[in-house]
Amino acid sequence: MSGDTPYSGESFRNDVFVSYSHGKELAESGQSHLKLWSDVLISNLKEYISVPLRSADVKIWNDGKLPPNSPITDTIKEAVEGSAILVVILTDSYLRSDWCKAEREWFASEVSRRGGGSGLESVFVIRATNIEHEKWPDFLKDESGEPSLGINFCDRKSNFPYGFPDPNKAKDQGDFYASLSNLGPSVARALEKVKSEFEKARSAAKPAVANRPIVRTVYVAPGTEDVRGALKSIREKLTQRGIKVAPSEMVAIDQIHGQVTNEVFGQARAFVQCFGYMAARTPEMISRVERLHKLACEQNLPRFLWRDSKIDIDLLSYDLEYKNFIQRLVPDIQMDIDVLVEELCSKLQEIQLPEDGGFSSTAYMEIPSEVYHEFDRWRKDIQVPDCVVFPLTPPQKGGMSEISKERRAKQLIYEECNVILHLYCVKGQLKWMRDSIINSEKVKTRIDCPQSAHPTNLIVDYTDETDTELVAQTIGVPFCRRREGEDSAALLSAIKKAIR
Repeated sequence: MSGDTPYSGESFRNDVFVSYSHGKELAESGQSHLKLWSDVLISNLKEYISVPLRSADVKIWNDGKLPPNSPITDTIKEAVEGSAILVVILTDSYLRSDWCKAEREWFASEVSRRGGGSGLESVFVIRATNIEHEKWPDFLKDESGEPSLGINFCDRKSNFPYGFPDPNKAKDQGDFYASLSNLGPSVARALEKVKSEFEKARSAAKPAVANRPIVRTVYVAPGTEDVRGALKSIREKLTQRGIKVAPSEMVAIDQIHGQVTNEVFGQARAFVQCFGYMAARTPEMISRVERLHKLACEQNLPRFLWRDSKIDIDLLSYDLEYKNFIQRLVPDIQMDIDVLVEELCSKLQEIQLPEDGGFSSTAYMEIPSEVYHEFDRWRKDIQVPDCVVFPLTPPQKGGMSEISKERRAKQLIYEECNVILHLYCVKGQLKWMRDSIINSEKVKTRIDCPQSAHPTNLIVDYTDETDTELVAQTIGVPFCRRREGEDSAALLSAIKKAIR
């Protein structure tokens, strides 16, 4: 591991995030003694972690690294969420700081998404001053409400940190460095554990990805409340047969949005819709029901329709438009759920697979924010036989945090996609590409689906920069060169190789 990759692995931006308060600035100097002390501690901490790890790759982040023109909130939030370990310098100023509270909450949320239990094993508290136990934040306490043991850096008599304000010049610097000698190896052991778990997860996932089956998705259209029972039964029966159901959760028909529906439709292989009398109550509801049916027709999806046999169609006579719509579908409507499911499963078996033995790829494409406005152009160029680019336009504002939010919001990406195509099409953006890949690895730990269902990464290079392939090899990601508009055989081969 080398370069900008942290010791703990490619899923992280940093090994350690140090959360602390600058304290009060002195009027005469404009400087804070607490910040001076904290800066000395942080500058020494890397060495005390690196030595036991025998690695120079330890990455420690603190707000002193912020460029003056950075968007502070987004930058710090990304740094917190991208860190394996949180180190808290606990002082009275820390407890009063809204920034420190936000950093703590961001990390707590991140640990929860990783499935990291209480999170205390990923947090180290530096007791810089004596703080009464009842004042400690809940996140820094164990399950019984007791505060973390932490590492003591406080002189009990003066209630100042060891060596305050400058440990390099203080008489009690020995106590300061003795505590550092305790803190550094403890953090190092935690990083070794994180690194080991990351590597085990990655090695365990690779063989499963190689034999990953093709997932069949059926779109079960949201309906009105009177058909909720039928929809639930159909969804359960399809799931029991190993068929993926979209949307991932049952929603009412009046809660769906056009964009989401279109995206999910792009992955479906069949369409199910249940009709009830409540849909006839308002023109808006009728329009929603008909719109979903029209989308299925436009996508040429096999349609499987159900209506409750106990409801006489004449009950719909108070809305002739809806009644006529149902009557046009009567020959295709099934009134037995079990029969409908059997017919649907048989139809899915008939859908022809590619001739090369079942290869089928759905790709999610990422490109730099500078060329988001040309997304359709790049998507068109990347379309190759047996590979469909996931129809989700990246957020226009760009940035890894925005893409990360999109990924988490659209779990379908991680349940349906075989590969993430990282398009390197703007020279000088190697850092963007690397961050994009690290971000995708990080999101894998947040998505609630098996490791074997995670997509693999593939770099597609349009720039011919000599360093691109070297970066790909360094971070262990497959690589393919491409010129816009050229024959797609080489790209298709690279995609197949990446996911098998």
